[in-house]
Amino acid sequence: MAAKSRTVRRLATRRITTIERVSEVLIVIAIALYLYPIVANYFADQQRSVAVSNYDKKLAQMSKAQIAAELRTAEDYNQWLWASQRGIPAKPVPYTKVMAEDTVMGTLDIPAIDIQHMPFFHGDDENTLSKGLGHMPGTSIPIGGKNTRAVITGHTGVENQKLFSEVDKLQKGDVFYVHVLNRNLMYKIYKIEVVKPDRTDKVRIIKNQDTVTLLTCTPPGINSFRLLVTGKRHIPYVDPDHLHIVKRDFWSYEHIVLALLFLLLLVLLVGYLYRRHMRRLLANEGGQNNG
Repeated sequence: MAAKSRTVRRLATRRITTIERVSEVLIVIAIALYLYPIVANYFADQQRSVAVSNYDKKLAQMSKAQIAAELRTAEDYNQWLWASQRGIPAKPVPYTKVMAEDTVMGTLDIPAIDIQHMPFFHGDDENTLSKGLGHMPGTSIPIGGKNTRAVITGHTGVENQKLFSEVDKLQKGDVFYVHVLNRNLMYKIYKIEVVKPDRTDKVRIIKNQDTVTLLTCTPPGINSFRLLVTGKRHIPYVDPDHLHIVKRDFWSYEHIVLALLFLLLLVLLVGYLYRRHMRRLLANEGGQNNG
């Protein structure tokens, strides 16, 4: 009888050990799968940070005269666009002549969805958008000023990259910041639209206005429409640290993953306590039977 009891205990202990190992493997796999997009996005952010760092170094090395010359060219380009939109003849300014085409044009901050120092580059082709955000050719260079409308574009729903995936969470009254050369500009969102891709009239310059539009595809994965989030220049410039920013990304992927990881750790703890309890029961039974 005692031998039979020992056999039962060994089988029970072996069963518990097997369940432990399988559970641990499954939990490790789950954690890895959950963390992969976050880690991948982190490394993508690091690459963009290098580009921004190089841009900042280059800007620091530029003289005031060089910066002024770059701004004049950008202003000439913007004035030519405004004249062209009204059908007024003006000397063309090639897009490729505005700032260095192969480097960062500027950076974007959207505090409500935790976008910080996101670089945007010349153009909106696939190669450009794979690096970060893009500036749509044929729209104003985002240096501020009346009769300007810049369009900054970015992908939504790209695997392992945040980019503009949470721009659809923004609401009227939220703010974003554009930094180009030595100009730091603040914009307050006043219009949010979903339009067909061919509605280029929706990004035309508005007379006497200084606006920037954030553009992305929607709905994610289908991309049959374009989401336009437009902000109007806010003067004076107010640092986000001095504003009450309403966070719109509470249910972001990162936050959901952290909540799930917390639940997984809780399950691990409960499982550990349960297994320890079962071992004690088996040990007590073994001691009583031996006695």
